[in-house]
Amino acid sequence: MKKLIIIVIVILVAAGTFFVWQKGWFGFGEGDTVVLREDLPPAPGGYKTIHEDPAVVAEIPIDVAVTYREGFEEIIKTIEEHPDSFGAWFNMGSIKSVFGDYKGAEEAWLYATEISPLQARSLINLADLYQNKLKDYKKAEWAYVLALERHDASVDAVILYRELASLYRFSYTEKKELAISILEQALDMNLGNDSELLALAGMWAWEDGNFEEATSFYEQFLAQNPDQEEAKKDLERIRKRESLPKQ
Repeated sequence: MKKLIIIVIVILVAAGTFFVWQKGWFGFGEGDTVVLREDLPPAPGGYKTIHEDPAVVAEIPIDVAVTYREGFEEIIKTIEEHPDSFGAWFNMGSIKSVFGDYKGAEEAWLYATEISPLQARSLINLADLYQNKLKDYKKAEWAYVLALERHDASVDAVILYRELASLYRFSYTEKKELAISILEQALDMNLGNDSELLALAGMWAWEDGNFEEATSFYEQFLAQNPDQEEAKKDLERIRKRESLPKQ
């Protein structure tokens, strides 16, 4: 199973840019882009506009909305002077997302990713957008996998693996069986701070009725956290093959 996960990740990463820009996977069509500078990839057209969702805007305090709109105008000015500014495009996506312009946020973050391919932050935001706002789990998977490929010391890889595993477990359920394997892959990499991953893997294995697997994860967790009394009680329940108590 672990080999399968690695193969899936390699294929997705290798194909990522091809799908985005050559196959129009994200809906960019001819005439929808604009060239800001010849040495840069085409930027999304309409980037200077926020297509606000009234229902979303209604939840934003008026003074906060005003501040964000003023900030958006400053971002446009920055882009006019420095069209290759990763920070400006990243922040543009964030503001558009606040106002419910999820398509605009997607386009801004994708462009930020093209400008700075080694940055993972825009991909992390894209993954969250696809998973929690647009409910497009295939694209969320693509973004998480690419973020794992590109992340640096400023990004906690443990969190990325946890979020990808949670995507499979709770959202992209066609691939639910990959969730624990993703956590195991992270554990094999010795990323540090394994306790959260061990606890999560143990709980999911227990929930699935895989008592031997759950026992192993809980024992490893307790080896690192010997004072966790509740985990000790859970381990005793697992050893007795009791079902996970319903929350």
